Amino acid sequence: MGEFKLWVYAVAALVPLLIGSIWYNPKVFGTAWMKAAGLTEEQLKGGNMILIFGITYIMSFMIAFSLVFLLSIKLGLCKY
Repeated sequence: MGEFKLWVYAVAALVPLLIGSIWYNPKVFGTAWMKAAGLTEEQLKGGNMILIFGITYIMSFMIAFSLVFLLSIKLGLCKY
């Protein structure tokens, strides 16, 4: 298997945040999502955004890291 490069995983973990910022934009699906979830803009403004985005980034990093090993096993690049 290849060399471990931390910056690749760090950049890959940003992809879900980028897609989410587009997806939940009020001009795309944001207002439809708020109506379906029964939320208002005031309720959303009360959330701790640093905590929400921090946990999302950490989980995305873990997913990116795990996918490399799962795919390398599936493709036969490493043997476990």
